[in-house]
Amino acid sequence: MSFLLSDIIGIAAIFQACFLVIFFLTYRKGDKTTNVLFAALLFAFMINIGFSLAQSEVLYVYFKDFLKVIFLINQVAFLIGPLFYLYIKSIIIRDFYLTKRDALHTLPFIFSLIYFLAKLYLPLNIDPTHISIKYFYSGGLLVQELFYLMLIFILLKKNNLSLKSLFSRTKDTKLSWLRLFLVGYILLWNMKLQTFVFTNIRFYPDFCPYRESLYFLVMFLFLNTIMFFALRKSELFSSFEKYNGSKLDEANKEKYKSQLINFLRNEKLYLDPELTLPGLSEKLSIPVRCLSQVINDSFKKNFNDFINSYRVEESVRMLTDQSNGKKSILEIAYHVGFNSKSSFYDAFKKHTGVTPKKYKSTALK
Repeated sequence: MSFLLSDIIGIAAIFQACFLVIFFLTYRKGDKTTNVLFAALLFAFMINIGFSLAQSEVLYVYFKDFLKVIFLINQVAFLIGPLFYLYIKSIIIRDFYLTKRDALHTLPFIFSLIYFLAKLYLPLNIDPTHISIKYFYSGGLLVQELFYLMLIFILLKKNNLSLKSLFSRTKDTKLSWLRLFLVGYILLWNMKLQTFVFTNIRFYPDFCPYRESLYFLVMFLFLNTIMFFALRKSELFSSFEKYNGSKLDEANKEKYKSQLINFLRNEKLYLDPELTLPGLSEKLSIPVRCLSQVINDSFKKNFNDFINSYRVEESVRMLTDQSNGKKSILEIAYHVGFNSKSSFYDAFKKHTGVTPKKYKSTALK
């Protein structure tokens, strides 16, 4: 079996993507949610490249019997747009965290998986290469990814990141990283559009090898660029400086800071496990953006870490109070505002350096 150059590039891209997925899942710096989202995005790309390879001229003969299964796995392509959007959102917004509403982004993936499962295996038993499958799959992806591209531009505008600032000759490395991502996303979408037009509408079969070679090459270069940034410019994988151009002056910042500290000490809102940044903002009558800036700039923490620091302090007082000797660690965790034992242990160790159990046994000696 002799491989084409495009196949070799595609295989190399899969190994690169696999390496980067492991790298970002185990990467200790930066925000954990951001790294996991990026790893998931790279994994989706890896599956997508693998599906394209399975249909290549040389490898098709080895994978044709498994093409249906591979095609169903490749429905993760419907997660690329959402993951792209959520990743960019996570690096722009410091206090970003995934919510239950974000699960709605998986609906196109779930729908396509169920739809094609029925099409491929129920009475119709249609082949994945059938024109009706190609129309629905390729057309659906194009519409979905264009929708998420629009959402990304709306997100940038809301966070004072204009296209002019992104594409100006800036020395800001993080803006360069974001620009690279946007250009890569638009380029890949354009390639998918060309493929859809030339193979499904204009019916130019000779365009397929050209498209595959170009796709593998673009992904190979894209992944190499990511590897360069990951290994040489690791400071990129933290949040953007969100507050450039903020109108909050130092006097008001100090005022809000004092108001925040006094309110938390007196009202102990951190004991509420459902407390959110918008909820606290409403209680304090401070704009969400200003409150976020006060917490980030004054305490050098994001909202979750800031609130958890108060919860850990409260748990420390309870663990060292002998009147609470009969209370279990889990009871204390729930009392101070944590909603699971694991999140309590993680936060406690992060702020004290030891586990709650060890801290309690040492303190009560």
